[in-house]
Amino acid sequence: MDADDREFLLAMGGSPVASFGAQGLFDLKSYYEATEVFLASSEMERRTRIQSARDQMDSEMRGYLLSSESSLLWEDYFPSELRATVLVAIMSFFERYLNGVCAEVGMLVRTKISHKKLKGSALDRAKTFLLDLCALNGPRVELWDEMRQLQQLRNLLVHNGGVPDSEQEKKRAGALADAIAGVVATEFGLDLETQALRHAFERVEAFMGELEAAASAMCEHVKRFENET
Repeated sequence: MDADDREFLLAMGGSPVASFGAQGLFDLKSYYEATEVFLASSEMERRTRIQSARDQMDSEMRGYLLSSESSLLWEDYFPSELRATVLVAIMSFFERYLNGVCAEVGMLVRTKISHKKLKGSALDRAKTFLLDLCALNGPRVELWDEMRQLQQLRNLLVHNGGVPDSEQEKKRAGALADAIAGVVATEFGLDLETQALRHAFERVEAFMGELEAAASAMCEHVKRFENET
């Protein structure tokens, strides 16, 4: 641990990663909303855009994209697939963010063990490290549970394409569909509607807000303790 880095964290009043994470999440949310605008475009708009891009795609692809078969796939398949890629991006961003906060909070409280040395998923390691080892006062347990649900949803979508391949995964998929608005369990797997992504952004934002406040409070506690000794 570099003493200058720790002094910088104390001067910043907590974890810069936690403080600046909100902007990164906003950028990602803006990308998502632009995606929804495109998904909401009419079939005529999409056909016009495809026709205007005739020089950028071969004739076979253009013909397929203008076919009735492609229109059916667009209605039934592609919107959920595009939303799934956004959910994967949200969780990748969140896990990088959480890793950075753990490193900075660990530096603040001078932990002797890195969060990377703990066992479990990235989320489980971070929870044990921040709440148990660093005694951080937040985020609330229910927010950790909600992030675990989103992590499980991401894992199902990535590893199995949203199609459960065991009875245990079928039960987990059904539980996620019951717990998260906009997640729909079908005979072909899990589909994502708009509400699911907006729920994910809302819960990540709530988690990050509480984590930033907890890191700031921990920093103030450390500064008071070190000034008194």
